Amino acid sequence: MKLKTPISDCIKHYVKKKPVRFHTPGHQGVKNRGFFKGAEYDITELFFSDNLLFSDGVIRESEEQASELYGTFGTLYFTNGATSAIFAAVAAAVEGKKALKKSILIAKNAHRSVYNAADVCGLKKVFFDLADDGDGYFVPAKSSDIERALQNNEDVCAVVITSPDYFGRCAETSKIFEVTRKYGVTLIADAAHGAHFSFCGLLPDSAARNADYAIESCHKTMPVLTGGAVLHCANHELKVKAEQKRAVFHSSSPNYSILASLEYAIVNFAERGESLYGKMHKSIAAFQEIVESAGYKSQNSVFNMDNDDGFKYDFSRIVISGEGYSGEEIRRLLEKRNIFAEMSYGNRAVFISTPYNADAVYRLAEALRDIKAAKKNMELRSAFNEKDDGGKDEATAACLSDAPIEGAEYIKLEECEGRIAAVEIGVYPPGTPIAVNGDTITRRAADILIKNRKSLYGLKEGKICVYER
Repeated sequence: MKLKTPISDCIKHYVKKKPVRFHTPGHQGVKNRGFFKGAEYDITELFFSDNLLFSDGVIRESEEQASELYGTFGTLYFTNGATSAIFAAVAAAVEGKKALKKSILIAKNAHRSVYNAADVCGLKKVFFDLADDGDGYFVPAKSSDIERALQNNEDVCAVVITSPDYFGRCAETSKIFEVTRKYGVTLIADAAHGAHFSFCGLLPDSAARNADYAIESCHKTMPVLTGGAVLHCANHELKVKAEQKRAVFHSSSPNYSILASLEYAIVNFAERGESLYGKMHKSIAAFQEIVESAGYKSQNSVFNMDNDDGFKYDFSRIVISGEGYSGEEIRRLLEKRNIFAEMSYGNRAVFISTPYNADAVYRLAEALRDIKAAKKNMELRSAFNEKDDGGKDEATAACLSDAPIEGAEYIKLEECEGRIAAVEIGVYPPGTPIAVNGDTITRRAADILIKNRKSLYGLKEGKICVYER
């Protein structure tokens, strides 16, 4: 199969002609420096460039090729990120369902966009319990979890799972798909961090071929501009519904630079993914050996990967835990060395490794080894804990005079145990709620919120909005 880049080709052809532009965007392609470098490739819907929401030209041709490369019935492009694709998938999944089927089954490690999509679509959210992995985060769902929940909830029309999660752990998606088909419900896989899985046999199986709808946020792990995502559909009916809902939830002004980068990345990985990730696999193995000899735990030991726990792991997702350091401390100490992690959570620091930064893992390993070897650990930890906000503690900021939610009030995080959350609150990233509206805040949840107070969303002036129990 000779791979093509129809979107990229039509844009480059237009730019080569040096056109006089009287169309959006307003930079007109002439401000080509600084942050606008490459702006001449940022175009709009013209007679030759197709329309993402009603595609029948170069975009449709590119999407059909992507579908072949991913091995799906249909693949749709998005430039608004995986969030708009999740909204489209949830709305499409409930289209035409019987009136009684008004619940959606959600694993508790779901991204906040799933909660928001359910609310917009008027669905009752039904949750099923997942095991805590010991650091305040849920492990991926198993097929037995899903089947048990479906047996107890007959009004469910769709199930949403997250695979992989932010730590690279994958649910047993193919088995879960068998269960959802057995019960006649739609399976939506939020595979935001697994867009690269389809292109190398060393990586876990892709959710693209193991769900009714699978959403992949390509910009997270592939050379795609921020916002580039795809929605995979398992059959014709699902694709038609998803296209209709994309036209509802997606911007009518898609970014063509993002579309071109999506097309490029998919073609590039289809041609070179095996060799690129084959080299990476060796680099990551050497990295793990270095950091573990320095006293850290890498993903091998953090998650006890030698055990048969039913999960597959993405070897390219680097997870580090250091004895005597929190994930936040590791992240901050690395930032002083001009190395930036994706996130920290509890005792873990998370790093996204791709073929384009694989050589840099050795620099990361050396920095981690230097941190461990430093003689002034206590001094560094003390400096980290110093206030950098002029002495103002976020948690003690003045309470707002009027709570925006009737019957609720804002209180310190230290006082929230046993109260009922009036808003959704959690750590970002990964964007998974610790508590949603109506949840009673447990001691465990309160401890996680307090520990991660600087990374929380849902606070106002450092305080949490709650009801009396």
